[in-house]
Amino acid sequence: MKAVATLILIVAQWGGEGRYAHPNTMTISEDGKTVRFDLSALPAGAKVRGARLVCFREPPAADSDEAMVNVEVLAGGKRLTPGPPWYDAFDVPAGLVKGGGALTFRVKAFPGWIREKTFLEIAYAGEAARGLPAVKDVRAVHAHGQTFITWREIETVVAKDRPTWGEMSAALEGLDAERRVRYRIYRSAEPITAGNLARATRLAEVRPLSGWNVNGRSPDQAFNIMRARMLTDLDYAKTVSRNHYSIPAGAHEAVVIDRFVVPGSKDPLANGTGLYVHHPGKAGTGHYAVTVVVDGRENTAAPAAAGGVGEKPGTGRPVLQREMDMEVLFDYAGRRLQYVQWTAPPLSNLPNRYHNWSVFVPEGVSRPAPLEIVLTGNAMYRRPRWPHRTDTVLVSPHDAPGSAYYGHHESRGTLRSMREGLIQPYTWRRMLAFLEWAVEALGIDATRVTCTGDRGLSATAALHFGMRHPEVFSVVFTCKGMPTPSAFPPMKKLRSWHSRKSKTPVWHLQRVFGRKEWGLKTAVDGGEPVNVWEFLDLTPAVAAHPEVLRPMLSYGGRGGWDWAPIGKFLDALAAARQPVVSEGTWGAVTPPLVKNPGRGQFGIDVRRDRPVPVFSGHSGDYQGGRNGDGGATNHGVWWDDAGTVDRPDRFEMVVTGGGTVNVTPRRLRKFKIKPGEAIAYEVRALARYRGKDVPARSGTVTADKLGLVTVEKVLVPGRTRIILTRSGS
Repeated sequence: MKAVATLILIVAQWGGEGRYAHPNTMTISEDGKTVRFDLSALPAGAKVRGARLVCFREPPAADSDEAMVNVEVLAGGKRLTPGPPWYDAFDVPAGLVKGGGALTFRVKAFPGWIREKTFLEIAYAGEAARGLPAVKDVRAVHAHGQTFITWREIETVVAKDRPTWGEMSAALEGLDAERRVRYRIYRSAEPITAGNLARATRLAEVRPLSGWNVNGRSPDQAFNIMRARMLTDLDYAKTVSRNHYSIPAGAHEAVVIDRFVVPGSKDPLANGTGLYVHHPGKAGTGHYAVTVVVDGRENTAAPAAAGGVGEKPGTGRPVLQREMDMEVLFDYAGRRLQYVQWTAPPLSNLPNRYHNWSVFVPEGVSRPAPLEIVLTGNAMYRRPRWPHRTDTVLVSPHDAPGSAYYGHHESRGTLRSMREGLIQPYTWRRMLAFLEWAVEALGIDATRVTCTGDRGLSATAALHFGMRHPEVFSVVFTCKGMPTPSAFPPMKKLRSWHSRKSKTPVWHLQRVFGRKEWGLKTAVDGGEPVNVWEFLDLTPAVAAHPEVLRPMLSYGGRGGWDWAPIGKFLDALAAARQPVVSEGTWGAVTPPLVKNPGRGQFGIDVRRDRPVPVFSGHSGDYQGGRNGDGGATNHGVWWDDAGTVDRPDRFEMVVTGGGTVNVTPRRLRKFKIKPGEAIAYEVRALARYRGKDVPARSGTVTADKLGLVTVEKVLVPGRTRIILTRSGS
């Protein structure tokens, strides 16, 4: 009697010219409206378990009309929809797939469609194919809400243990030259075998080289390579200097690429190891398996499985990768560390995303230490543009994919349009998650956290991120940050000798958030979605909530495009009695009172657990400046934190600097003031003014509805003490 073959899940691909199980079975009409697959190779009567139409496209720019066009593909007269969580393929009803026949799709709209890469994948019950390769050594390790699945790939694509970026990019470019290999990761609540693979959840498909941190490179590394060569190669140094010290392409290509380090090991993954990171949605035991797809045929007969692993939901924690060698470039003593943060929704729009962070720990830093998050205006993490405090831990994120350090639309990297879904603050969420972790892991003083953005989009990003999160930040440094991006046109002629119009930062923002006139909505954590351009307007947000004490804002630089919206924002801060100092004179390229370790100055040190004075109406304030695009606010006045006294019956604060200014103490911890309460004040100059003693003055002021009192026209001849007591005490 002839043995009956055991049927298992067979997964195969039908496509056009290329590496498919059934090539040359797809035809596309000349007008691109009809796609037909010849299914004669599918056994008649085969039990079809599922099918997917896999499509690829060049994503339309977020500010193009095509970004708003929904992809429409029909089969059997019904519109197909991309399936979650990847939204990169259309789920095809199994009832439409008939062995021995054909299947036709109608394409009504598909911006950026790459027709020739389209293929149909069918899963059906059949006999296992012979001779297909299989992966080995599948392991699963869970840590802090993330499960790290690793496996040995069927071939080692890059022979070198530490290839350069030039070598790695060439390997990535030629991945499918000889054969097309993909790895698929499955999860189930039960051990996975060939017999029950159809019941397991397919989590993802990844390309070879997934164990390499291909995004983990920085311009600082390339600059370090350039500087090292300049010290020994005079001709090279002359060439670099003639090009204004811009980094040559060869230096970028020479940056070494490393493999990931995952929890449970201090060493990088072995060469030839694949990696996928899963975020389980609930607690329980997860079983994992990995299969390989070679030229459009999946080896489902031999899924390589890992033992069960206990899991729980969570966002995970950053994982230390290495200590970076930057001896030539980095001129501050200390350790420069590299971390990777793996994310999934809601911290990113797709699963298995990873993000690099640079962490600099100064030599001899005391714990708990201040922390500064540096947004660099560059897609790759690096050190800040200006000198920084030597007692402060620096962290800098890699904003990938580029999101203006805010976030992007849910549809990014998928087959969905910007009409479907919302803009989400993914980058804000993961930066907040990193900072929460850093407080404990890096020994940070949570009351002394600063947000910095140097120029361009990073300056705007730091302004909005920092000022929107007063529960996290004590200080915000920004240079030319835009408080109201919607006030600027995408193109504008600068006040300069150039006659042509230039792209403003709004031009770049529209390529992330869509055109202003579309009014796309953004998700607001804890609130209803709103127009993203209205949300990114700090002026009304500050005015509407004067009860919220914002971080101390240090604003530098002239308005590169138009000073008027910046002036309105500074006026709104003054009206809401928020702490701010600004200097926008010609040539001011750094925020005022920025740190300068080279001169032994430590500059601003504001703490969220201590009182802070709000200055307004300073005698040196002005708006307009040279060409009407600059100004100054409270520049030249500060306070001595050591001289502050905060008791239930008395409050004292020493103001330093010069000029006259109105002073509103805020964040009083013990000297509580009730709305409408009468408060006695006394002002004592601690230095002579123009060679003469300054008589003390006193009076009474009534607290407003927020419980705030303002002592007006305080003369500050170097140092002045302000004293508040209960009226009549």
